[in-house]
Amino acid sequence: MTDDAAPKRAYRSPKRKEQAARTRDRIIAAAGALFSTRGFAGTTMGDIARTADVSVESVHATGTKASLLLEAFRTHYAGQGGWTSSDDVGVVQDIMGGDDADRGIDHVIDFLAEGHARSARLMTELRATAAVEPMIAERWATLVSAKAAGWMASAEWMVKIGIVEADEPPADLTVMAASLSVMLSAETYLQLTDDWGFTDEQYRAWARVELRRSFS
Repeated sequence: MTDDAAPKRAYRSPKRKEQAARTRDRIIAAAGALFSTRGFAGTTMGDIARTADVSVESVHATGTKASLLLEAFRTHYAGQGGWTSSDDVGVVQDIMGGDDADRGIDHVIDFLAEGHARSARLMTELRATAAVEPMIAERWATLVSAKAAGWMASAEWMVKIGIVEADEPPADLTVMAASLSVMLSAETYLQLTDDWGFTDEQYRAWARVELRRSFS
């Protein structure tokens, strides 16, 4: 090649890129299903490969076991992966951009009910695994900080649009955010649906009543 010859550009096939994305989606979905039923310790990379119908090499290329657990939670909870804070998620941004109190409550409950139904067991698995796996513990700490910031933002938004009846934000917004996080947590969702047998419709009705009773 002469000195002034243009360097060859790498060719990236859109079809191959699409296939790679589909493979990754299958791996994340398989990891989520297995971690939810077998737990982190009870799931191997080979299990994920067999469930996703891909090679073990493809699973390793997608991420470590720890990163697959975290990404499975993110994807199942929000319907998309790759986010650090829930504020990065498009549907959350749409909700927080609204200014109608009644519609806002409905949208929040819809988002949480659907997200918990897909991911609540992954959340509890993350918490349990963080206690014994250092590589998960670091990721869990980051997620907890992001969740706290998200609930603080939610509390401020609820005051702003009138879901919470207050002329000014409460003196201790942290208490309100913490109360929201407990009331609407994955653990509370599982307690109501698993222990008390709540249906999806009953959970949503309970959440609407509790939000209005607790903060109106």
